[in-house]
Amino acid sequence: MKRIVYTLILAGFLAQRCGAAVYQSDGSAASVQGIQNAVLDGDTITLPAGTFTWSGRVNITKAITLKGAGVGTTIIKDNVQNGSLIGITLIANKVTRLTGIEFQDGGRVVTANAPDGILRVVGSNINGSSFRMDHCKWNDLNGYPVFDTVLGVIDHNSFVKIHRHLTIYIYGSTWNARPYGDGSWAAPTNFGSSDFLFFENNYFINTGTTYMEFMTDALAGARFVVRYNVIHNCYVTYTGTNLANFVGGSRSSRVLFHDNNISGYWNNPVFTLGNWRNFFPFEPWGGADGTNPWDVNEPNAFFTGAAATNSSGTTVTVSGVNWTPNQWVGYTLRRTSDICGSGSVSFGWIWSNTSNTITYTDNAGYFIPTMSFCAGDTLEIRKVDHALDQPGRGQGSLITGDPPVRPSGWN
Repeated sequence: MKRIVYTLILAGFLAQRCGAAVYQSDGSAASVQGIQNAVLDGDTITLPAGTFTWSGRVNITKAITLKGAGVGTTIIKDNVQNGSLIGITLIANKVTRLTGIEFQDGGRVVTANAPDGILRVVGSNINGSSFRMDHCKWNDLNGYPVFDTVLGVIDHNSFVKIHRHLTIYIYGSTWNARPYGDGSWAAPTNFGSSDFLFFENNYFINTGTTYMEFMTDALAGARFVVRYNVIHNCYVTYTGTNLANFVGGSRSSRVLFHDNNISGYWNNPVFTLGNWRNFFPFEPWGGADGTNPWDVNEPNAFFTGAAATNSSGTTVTVSGVNWTPNQWVGYTLRRTSDICGSGSVSFGWIWSNTSNTITYTDNAGYFIPTMSFCAGDTLEIRKVDHALDQPGRGQGSLITGDPPVRPSGWN
């Protein structure tokens, strides 16, 4: 069967036709945008061989295929200085596809951070929309690809980090048409179903020789699967070059991790589980300090007392005690007064204790001062049984409102 190729002369004028059509762009952002505005769902826009620098955003709001002539043949350089290079809104019951294009940095000065990113794809898990990005190359751009509530597959691509960034940001912000990822947290996990964004048969390569790079970061109820990929010096990592022992980690919810070949680490590679709310008061939830009603806590304090001296770093000496070493590991320390007006966070997760000192978490790098004490500050030891979104916590009661309102019988 022959494929009929149309050349669009005037954006906004389309000849009558049956079935999907193919339209040839000249490779510029303006050409692609003009054709996109005029075509129908199911059509294809092609980009010729060559290198094209885009200085303005292209918005794809139809279920089209944007097709280059192949990696290394069609190259789009990102010179957008504000916002995304490409924004894609998925269409109900239809597939949008991005294929055969190499993306490179073209002079973007300020990093295109999430949630906008350089490539931003927005979809829905309930309207039948889907997305495929395949046979592309993401080559050392100054910003990130972002996928928000997207079902589909990212396959047969290469993502290369040389000097800039690599992380792919995945969100579930509007899962089940609920904001902030609340719908995702209230829904079953459905392992084994198609209700995920699948990353398959890709190459993730960090060419640096000093630091590992993050391959993915997931927020707001994100749901994704990473399988059949080659991953080099990126978290989650399968192949390392002796830069670390950290394979990957999770800050919340559930992870299914199986049948992987892992090599090139320091001794005893680890996949970590961390609950950051144990030491950081994320808004609007607040921190897991042992009294927060968003968490499941022991009802009473296990100890109340006072600081004997000013704290030193992340260690405080406590008056009049004789504890068993490390009996409080995993509990929470709360400062219940602030004599010096320190303005520091008022709680931390206990790492260790001696007979009369407690060492707790350090908030360095988390944009808030680490908890400090002045002599005489009152304190207490609490216990968090289950934090709101800690690793291992999955489906819970549906949260609504902004700020959020706890439903009756929460968790």
